[in-house]
Amino acid sequence: MDPQPPVAAPGKRPADLPIKAQIARGIAWMAGARVSVQVLGLISTMILARLLTPADFGLIAMAMSVVALLETLSYFGFEMPLIHKQDATREDFDSAWTLNIILAGVVCTMIALVAPYAAGFYSEPRIEVILYCVAAGHFFLSFQNIGTVIFRKQLNFKRDFALQVAQKVSMLAVTIPLAFALRSYWALVAGMVAGNVAAVLVSYLFLPYRPKFCLRSGKELFGFSKWLQINSILQYVRDTGAVLVLGRLLDANAVGVFSLARETASLPSSTLVAPLNRAAFPGYARVSHDVQLLRDGYKSILGLVALVVVPATAGIAAVAALIVPVAFGPKWQAVVPFLALLSLSGASRSLTASTISVHYATGQPSKQTLTTGIQAVTLFPAVAAGVAYFGAIGAAWAYLLHSLLIFMPVCYWILLRTTPIRLSDVLEPVWRPILAAATMFVVTKPIADAWAVPDTLEALPRLIVVVLLGVVVYACGIALFWSIAGRPEGAEKALLRRVRPRLQRLLSRNES
Repeated sequence: MDPQPPVAAPGKRPADLPIKAQIARGIAWMAGARVSVQVLGLISTMILARLLTPADFGLIAMAMSVVALLETLSYFGFEMPLIHKQDATREDFDSAWTLNIILAGVVCTMIALVAPYAAGFYSEPRIEVILYCVAAGHFFLSFQNIGTVIFRKQLNFKRDFALQVAQKVSMLAVTIPLAFALRSYWALVAGMVAGNVAAVLVSYLFLPYRPKFCLRSGKELFGFSKWLQINSILQYVRDTGAVLVLGRLLDANAVGVFSLARETASLPSSTLVAPLNRAAFPGYARVSHDVQLLRDGYKSILGLVALVVVPATAGIAAVAALIVPVAFGPKWQAVVPFLALLSLSGASRSLTASTISVHYATGQPSKQTLTTGIQAVTLFPAVAAGVAYFGAIGAAWAYLLHSLLIFMPVCYWILLRTTPIRLSDVLEPVWRPILAAATMFVVTKPIADAWAVPDTLEALPRLIVVVLLGVVVYACGIALFWSIAGRPEGAEKALLRRVRPRLQRLLSRNES
């Protein structure tokens, strides 16, 4: 059989480095890519929120809920078995690429067929044409070069960085000028299609590998990926149920408010947790046979998430009343309570994200499917009941309570029963960041609420002051709890090792 696609970067290969260095390098590149994309996305959202209305965002969210539903029915995540299989061949890669195109064609046909019925379900005729355009862009995206997977497999994410940034820049280059010109949701639609086209073109410009139509490895790929497909359906019910309920029972305005709040609340998690998991999965797969290395890797990733993401999400919840007027303007004031509740929910969910990679790396995708299934069948009715009795804000409360009472307990219960991860591996890295973030929240939220004003220019300096106070309180809390714990190895010490030399060099320059 043909070997893997020969797309490794020149020079010293990541595979020549120790496994921890490979994971660290991958995380650094993926985090850099995600930060760049999120910064661009945040700037875009701040601009678009002032040019468009909540109803415009709601229309797109409702249309994408239909697209996501149909995508889940054909999602098999073929890149996952390619990464998991250490001796994957060219036939495996080409078969995955071919299957992606075939399944995308099926999905796009289904989108076109259900578009009129989706418009009727939401009582919103404009959704029909939006779905036709999104379907065309989705089909074009399926031709993206499958060779990009080899970079993740080799823990080499440098070019993946360029792919993601190029896609986002292309999307914004179309979306923002059209938003100024049209002041319509069509700017968002055009931006999505432009991003898909850019992703495909750049993937072939950056990689010499050229996939061919092939189905010889199709059966083997489906054997691993069937659990990913089932998991994707359950994830859809879990993560998109709120949009379906809000769109059906309320209106596009409510969907727009909820969607913008959820997108903003998820920024810290999507900026760090997503690239961490993307980089950690290949590393976990390589050390899955070594229990101690797997535990050490898991604790390192979890500790980093807890140290950075938990305070960031708790901070957003604390200063939501000041963030909204600064970022989105006074017409989005209704977002404030949603942002606070969904940010707290995101803080708890971010701590469970690494469990997905552990299940897949240890060859147990069925366990992740079980986890998602329990979460889905409990969240959807909770959201429906919340909206029925309390309106749109009931959905946000349902997310928060579900995260604390069901989402996290179920996730860790299954993880601890089916993998080598121990309870101490979970608790040891997270208790200090959680206590420090809780202290920061208690101190800063009353101040932010008392200083809340709808005017952007007046709210900005107040937001800066409260954020700086939060950073100081959190840093002092971490230092205190870490000292009380005896300064153990963990994310705090790893961060200190990296920061201390830079501070020393900076001080020496100032003295000279």
